Amino acid sequence: MTAVTVAGADFAAAAVFFTAAFFAVVFLAALFLAAVFLVAAFFAVAFLAVLRAAFLAGVASTASSEASAAAGASADAGASAEVPMTTTAPDSSVPAPAGAPAGAVT
Repeated sequence: MTAVTVAGADFAAAAVFFTAAFFAVVFLAALFLAAVFLVAAFFAVAFLAVLRAAFLAGVASTASSEASAAAGASADAGASAEVPMTTTAPDSSVPAPAGAPAGAVT
């Protein structure tokens, strides 16, 4: 590169210096952005791990509750059989209308 001098100033050296300074600033900005994205990725992975743990704890809690309810229901079934609330079961407390066969649904 040939030096271009105007009024005693060395513009070639200044151009090299400012070009190097510009690329140094761009490189440092790229490093900073890479660090920001790296930290953001770390927090995203940590957040997803917390969500996964909470989800698995909820699934385990639900399964435990359902198992407990099923065990309680099977224990209760032997003690007192519950009559399901249906509209098709005959009600012995209501007398059948005259002429209706015994056990008819009213």
